[in-house]
Amino acid sequence: MIASAKVGSAPLLRLRHWRLQPKSRLTQLLLVLLMKPLMVSDSDAGPFSVSYTDYMDQGIAITYLSRAGVMNLLESVIEYPEATGYVKIEKAYAFGPDRFVLIVSTGEFGRSCPAATYVLSFDTQSEHVDGSASIDGCSEIVEAFAEGNKLSIKKEGETTVVFNGKVM
Repeated sequence: MIASAKVGSAPLLRLRHWRLQPKSRLTQLLLVLLMKPLMVSDSDAGPFSVSYTDYMDQGIAITYLSRAGVMNLLESVIEYPEATGYVKIEKAYAFGPDRFVLIVSTGEFGRSCPAATYVLSFDTQSEHVDGSASIDGCSEIVEAFAEGNKLSIKKEGETTVVFNGKVM
């Protein structure tokens, strides 16, 4: 609610019933307003790309063009990224202009599940993966639900929750 008062001859605007929230609360509010799903194609999602082999058109890496050159994000998530049978970006979300969350499926050789799924958060300002987690379950179907600053990711196992675009 806005009320006005006069100081001398110039009106002075004053906000009533407005309280400053702690910085973390303001940051959460901005992230809620700025969080949006990104369009995912076979080869990219936002600033991220899938690198392919010539053999059977299977993705082998999730790449980001940093100031230092091309980075493979899977090197920060999977112990042996060269052992992936395929790589696919399932879903992607932007939390503001410089924070992204990717849900990635891989077909890692030697695993009993047809698709291993990971969630990772990436900060484009510092250009690094700042969090990652494995999604519980063997299903190839991944569901993601966004509600405010909370992103819930589920296969048939436990639900993984991401707050404010950062995987803990």
